[in-house]
Amino acid sequence: MTTIFDGYKNLTDEQIIDQITILETINFTNSMRLYTNKVKESTVKVIKKIWNNIDKDTETEEIKTKEIYEILEENKQKLMELSRQELDIKLKLLLCDKVESDIELSEEEISLDIVNEAIKILNIGDYLTPARKIDEIFDIYNGKVKKYLQLKANEDSEDEEDKKIKLEEVHININFLMEVIIENIKSKDIIYGSKKIDREILSQSIWISALNYGKKFSPYIEELPSSSLSIVKDEMIKEDDQFFKLKSNYQKAINELDENEIRHMDLENELDEVKKSLENKKYARSETENTNKQLNKKIIDIESELLYIVNNLEVLEKEVGYLSDRIEIKDSKVLNRYNEMKKEFDFKKQEVRDIKNEIKEKEVKIINLTEGIKSDDKNINNITIKVEYLQEEIKRLKKVRRQAEKEYQEEKEVRYKKLKNLWSLYFKDIDIQPQFIKEVVEYRLNDRLKIERVIKELQEAKNPETVSRNFRKKEKKENFYIDIMLNEYKQVRLEYKIEEHNENKISLIRVYHGEKIYLD
Repeated sequence: MTTIFDGYKNLTDEQIIDQITILETINFTNSMRLYTNKVKESTVKVIKKIWNNIDKDTETEEIKTKEIYEILEENKQKLMELSRQELDIKLKLLLCDKVESDIELSEEEISLDIVNEAIKILNIGDYLTPARKIDEIFDIYNGKVKKYLQLKANEDSEDEEDKKIKLEEVHININFLMEVIIENIKSKDIIYGSKKIDREILSQSIWISALNYGKKFSPYIEELPSSSLSIVKDEMIKEDDQFFKLKSNYQKAINELDENEIRHMDLENELDEVKKSLENKKYARSETENTNKQLNKKIIDIESELLYIVNNLEVLEKEVGYLSDRIEIKDSKVLNRYNEMKKEFDFKKQEVRDIKNEIKEKEVKIINLTEGIKSDDKNINNITIKVEYLQEEIKRLKKVRRQAEKEYQEEKEVRYKKLKNLWSLYFKDIDIQPQFIKEVVEYRLNDRLKIERVIKELQEAKNPETVSRNFRKKEKKENFYIDIMLNEYKQVRLEYKIEEHNENKISLIRVYHGEKIYLD
């Protein structure tokens, strides 16, 4: 993996000395000295107040920018006699000190520590690979440099043509680098401490490394396998369109089949419910009809009893009339017998009326149940027709799905073989699992190129674990992974492992989205 140290190798001895001098000289105290010369008077008062609390031995009147440049020049002169090897070691030591990294670590790990510290003041995604982070830092800091150049040009000249300054025409020495750093230091950076100042210096150092490296740290599109195919980009886009059309047709066939199968299942359940309802109604009607038969029979029995009572009442009534003309019959047994039978007659009469009312109610119930049975019969017929239609439709959709799946899988297999053969030429040292390729062919060209860029970065890394997002925090059973932001902000995770038993060979396992992915 390319690191910022590869960029430093292209720096002249003087440029390396400039970097060492800045790293050695610019600390919290000296940043305050520099900053007070460029800010408004009200801010200077605040800075000086903080300064006096920190450095009691220095008078605030002595805070002059020129002193810092004198110190820079003195420190620079002390480094002139060192060899290039000594300068390189000193630079690495200073950088490690800034980020609290171990000098014994590999250059990839130290570079990663420096880059991760620098991006803390920049709007750069932590999920990016180390090389992409360096490129992003370069672009952002390059913007700061150009902004400063334009600001100086606007101050120095009124001629519009003279205001157009090109970066390659500028002599980038220590004074220029310091001016850019000063321009980008804010009052809050001084007030809140040295971390932001250190990160500003680290960003500048990464920028100078990338500027002299001469090209991007992450692979260029033209270097990637899918960009090297003989067919033109338009043809590849057409192939993608054709594949995704087949994929869409297959997914549409799956969805339609699923929808109809669910609808069929719902109708089958509904049919079962209506059939149960029909059976319940038929049973209830039969029971009600039987009850009415029994009630009618009971009425006949009661009416027979009433006829018997009426006959007896007539006889008793005559006896009561006969006796009442001759004796006092108030307490006679005949009258008592007559009254008891009269009560029984009235009771039976009321019982008949109640039973007849009950029979009428049940007849209404029978009518309603009969209507309900007719309605259920009609529903069963209608649902049965729908079920039979859906059964035929499902048969048809299964054929459509099989055909759509066949076309989709055939095209996917073509893409799989093509990509497998292509990658076997470009990524010979990497073990790429079939499942990994099967997942990658599901993406369009632009997204595949982003995945290939990460694979190439892994391939070029001396320590491929340093490219991973979970480097230094990987759990024992966990694989290494890299998060990749594709087009339309779709994030995927590339999962890989390093086979220690096989010369640290990289094995690409999966690339997936939507499961177990979290932006820390």
